[in-house]
Amino acid sequence: MSKFEELCKAYATSINNFSKYRDDCKEFASNLREGMSAYFQCPIEFTSLLEEQTQPLHTLTGLMYLGDDTFWHIGIKITLYKEPKGGLPQDTALLSILIKKIDDDYFIVKLGNIKQKFTIHNDKEDEFIDFYDFIFEQIKRHYEEGLKDFLEQNETSIKIGFQI
Repeated sequence: MSKFEELCKAYATSINNFSKYRDDCKEFASNLREGMSAYFQCPIEFTSLLEEQTQPLHTLTGLMYLGDDTFWHIGIKITLYKEPKGGLPQDTALLSILIKKIDDDYFIVKLGNIKQKFTIHNDKEDEFIDFYDFIFEQIKRHYEEGLKDFLEQNETSIKIGFQI
C-alpha cells in the first residue's frame, strides 16, 4: 500500500467515525425529544427536532451543528397553547440542547448557554428525568416571571417567543 493509499484509508476511517458520532448524537436527541414529550405528557406532534444544517443559522440558532465548544447544538421546538388541546394563541419554545458523546453509552447534555451539565446513560430512562425537570422549570419560570423581568428591565436570556 502506498503512503497516499494509507492517507486515503485514514481519511475514510475519519469520515466514518465522524458520521457515526453525528448519527449517535442525533439519535440521542431524537430519544430525548420523545422522552421529553412523554415526560411533559405533551402530544408528540407539539414537539419537533429541528433539521440538521452544516452551519449555524443566525436567525434561528437551534438547528443541528457542531460548535467550536465541541458540543452538537440541536434544536427542539415545543409549541405551547393557551388551551392544551391546541388552537390560538400559541407560543413556541425553541430549546438549544447541547450534546456531547463521552463514551459508548454516556452523553453530556446542557440547555442553551446555561452552565449546568447532565451526564446521561443512553439506555437508562431514569437518568433523563433530572434534565427534563430542569427544562420544565426553565420554561415554567419564563412564563411565570418573564413579564416581570421584562418590565423591571432585568436581563434575561429568555424572551417572549423565547429560546433557551
